[in-house]
Amino acid sequence: MTQLIKITSTCLIIMAIGVEINNFYPLIPEITTLGFFRVITWLAAIALISHLIEGIIAAIVAYRKGLNPLKTGIYTFFTGTVGLVEVLKVS
Repeated sequence: MTQLIKITSTCLIIMAIGVEINNFYPLIPEITTLGFFRVITWLAAIALISHLIEGIIAAIVAYRKGLNPLKTGIYTFFTGTVGLVEVLKVS
């Protein structure tokens, strides 16, 4: 089950990055004026910020445990809470 969550989370974060890139540099300018796209943009921003915070926490914990903080932080950024729990369980 956690494998499915990791794959889904990674796909959704990549899509959120794409939504934010389209928000800053719209390839289709008309799409940014649609009401539902604003909601999607806000949800993507919230997801990216929360995953960024989780990645920073995981990097700090990994550094204190003697693991590679960059690799662990990026992994947790893409996998989310499941990755953070894995890092916290590592002795």
